[in-house]
Amino acid sequence: MTVFVFFLFSSIGLGLCFLARTYREWSACKTDAILLAGAAENGVRAGFNDLIAALAARRFPLELTDLRYAGLRAATLDRKTDLVEEILGLPLPLRLPETAGELAWSADTDFEVDRLTDGISFIAVDFLGTIDARGRLARRPRGKRTALDVGLSTAAGRIPLAAFPFLIAGEDGPERMSALIAEKKVVLAPLEGNRVGLPAAAVGRNLIPRDAAPLLAETLKIKMFTPDRIPLSALRKALGLPAVDEPVPDGAYLIVDETGLGGIFVQGDVEEMVLGAAGGRQAVQFRLEGGTWRVWFSPSENRTGFESPAETRVYDGTPRTIIMVNGKISSLGGGIVNPDGSLTLSDRTDIPSILAGIPMTIVSSGETVLTSHLIQEGVQWRQGLPYLKDSTARLFIYASGADLIDGTQTVGLIRVDEDAPSDLFLQAALTAADGIRIDGSGKTVTVSGGVQAAAVDPGGSRMNIIPDGRLPAALWTSESAPRSTVPVVFVTGLEALRWTDR
Repeated sequence: MTVFVFFLFSSIGLGLCFLARTYREWSACKTDAILLAGAAENGVRAGFNDLIAALAARRFPLELTDLRYAGLRAATLDRKTDLVEEILGLPLPLRLPETAGELAWSADTDFEVDRLTDGISFIAVDFLGTIDARGRLARRPRGKRTALDVGLSTAAGRIPLAAFPFLIAGEDGPERMSALIAEKKVVLAPLEGNRVGLPAAAVGRNLIPRDAAPLLAETLKIKMFTPDRIPLSALRKALGLPAVDEPVPDGAYLIVDETGLGGIFVQGDVEEMVLGAAGGRQAVQFRLEGGTWRVWFSPSENRTGFESPAETRVYDGTPRTIIMVNGKISSLGGGIVNPDGSLTLSDRTDIPSILAGIPMTIVSSGETVLTSHLIQEGVQWRQGLPYLKDSTARLFIYASGADLIDGTQTVGLIRVDEDAPSDLFLQAALTAADGIRIDGSGKTVTVSGGVQAAAVDPGGSRMNIIPDGRLPAALWTSESAPRSTVPVVFVTGLEALRWTDR
């Protein structure tokens, strides 16, 4: 019995010792696994932060020579990543080793072309990057791997300026930008979703073209200019006037030819221009010294109406949604469509100015003065602020600063009128060759879209910019937005996509 009891207690004791040792080893393995996972996660985070730091160290947009752009374009079309190396200023892959005590981690970051758009004067590329991280412990032979997929969206070449949420491209551009951001005169809202907010863009030369000839050609449905300006006789012919070498009379003209409708051309200074949308129709009213002109069109009806002081006509089809004003616009805003078809300027924010599904471009050769809200149909309001995610309308306003016919330099300024609402909502991309200015004081101007100008002068007011996340993708196939005067490189987005263990 004594031997049996001794054997029993010895067995129990040895078993407990074995279990204790096993539990200790299991706990150590579990702790090491947690430490390895943490080390691998540190590698991913360090690699992502390193990528953000590399982008932050560069001042965008980066200017390119025509030769350099041609080389980057050719390499990208060949599915190479030279463009990413140009953006980061570093060779790929990026390698980052780090240690902390007995922990060590590393991250290798590389990219490949995911989607590519080859435009006429630019390329837009979505790169898919992978941050491959490894975590290690000094006492363990094996490590832990994990990875983060990231999306890097870029554009290079003479890119559509509306792709920039906020751009100052003029004399002392970087200094002006720094002052506006530091003084909170301009506040750039963060991007939606997981996209990393990138710094506002600034450059010391004017990237905004004064020559709006490409947009004029699109409006008039004319392909050739001789040499770079349209002759008066050709312009008059496109407007339906006798093809003689005489000035174009002031007024609004709807372009009509045997192939259908073109855009709208306005000769002369516009005293008031009102945009309105109601009943599935887009309406635009122009008041000049010589009278009032109105245009309405309905995509669902496939019809267009044009009313001048002399006559009213209705056409099958819809026009190209580009309005070229060879003069200044003294008042531009949204309004109410009255039962008789006329429009009245309004300061209501619940009245849409731009019909859903319509991408409208308004170009003026001179100053454009904004006097009321410009609201897109289908916009959502959250806590008093508009968000364009669910809207299918788009609006571009461009003050070129040069006569559309002879190229004489004018004042390409977009100005918010002193008597405009104190809380003004502009759901548009604003582009001005000579700058954007807010008159008066105490205003809050909220631009849902973007601002690109040679200078921005908020005066005693403040400008809030909410980037339109829909714009970059829509711009790559659009011909209705002005483009940079020289080739540049710009990052339109950086986003964390997927985290995976390996």
